Amino acid sequence: MKLLSKYFVKKFVSFFLSSFIVIFFFTFLVNFFENMNMASRKGLDMNWILRTSFYQTPYFVSLIIPVITLFGAIMSFNYFISTNEHKAIYSSGYSSSVFLKPLFILSFVVFVFSSTLFDRFAINMYRKVYEIKHDVNVIENYYIYFSDIYLGAKKIIANKLFDVYIENRDKVIITKELAFLNDKWLAYDAKVIEKNNHFISFYDEYEINILPPFEEIVIENYVSDSYYDIFVLVQRIKKLFKLSIEAQKELSLFYFKISLMFLNIIFAILSFLISQMDLIRQKVWAISTATLIAFFMWFFVVMVKRTSDIGIISPSMIFIISHGLFVIILFYAFRRIRFRYG
Repeated sequence: MKLLSKYFVKKFVSFFLSSFIVIFFFTFLVNFFENMNMASRKGLDMNWILRTSFYQTPYFVSLIIPVITLFGAIMSFNYFISTNEHKAIYSSGYSSSVFLKPLFILSFVVFVFSSTLFDRFAINMYRKVYEIKHDVNVIENYYIYFSDIYLGAKKIIANKLFDVYIENRDKVIITKELAFLNDKWLAYDAKVIEKNNHFISFYDEYEINILPPFEEIVIENYVSDSYYDIFVLVQRIKKLFKLSIEAQKELSLFYFKISLMFLNIIFAILSFLISQMDLIRQKVWAISTATLIAFFMWFFVVMVKRTSDIGIISPSMIFIISHGLFVIILFYAFRRIRFRYG
């Protein structure tokens, strides 16, 4: 049993990696030609084209890793059946379900890998492209309320706030520039109004000790879906809740990422169902059929996310609706299918 599982794992890993390389290269080519078209209009050189294409590719591949898992599983089953090795396995007393355990474990490993290491790597690579095209360090028209403090600013660049208004129960502070330096807030060209006695003071430099540290209260405007990995999303969502700011987009993206990555497990089970059909003997038709089904499942997750983005459903429904439906369909298929050799 252990030897058989190791053998299946070896085949799956080899087919998964080969599929990954092919899809990575194909995605790189698509990005390359798109960037070449853009570069020709803006007069950019070949170095920019290659560098940008390489930075973009991991992000797009990360969106379809479940499909790569599906390819790896389908080709593994095709190998065992086309070489008639499955007959030797079944004649030894094993049932067709002997492949389910290693396949499920492998799909879970891919799920963990894609949701941790590869997601972070892909997003960090794509950020380099985005930060070249957009000045994401600039935040405009910033306004929050926390505890008993109101804070508003026209613009934030790096760790400096400009045209700032601060108010709590005791005073109002208006300053041209507010900077967080050496773990303290310093206001320059500041006007301080004491509410109790209506006394007004003016300062060239004024230390403010009523504000939390910069990283606790300042949060960038939402940039794009391609700018946040799961770890950054979790930190951002916690900060937004702490500052009583809406986190609909962040929560939608978080559940969307989890839903996409969980498709690794769903697609692995789908590949097992396809392996029970005569279709599995024809590699091209098996992969084509699996890809078509996978596309509709992937597209359904995307559409549910769009529904959440506009506020029709709560973000958690992205996972619950999509995978609730998929699990019901797969369970029904398992009940209906006639398994080979038990």
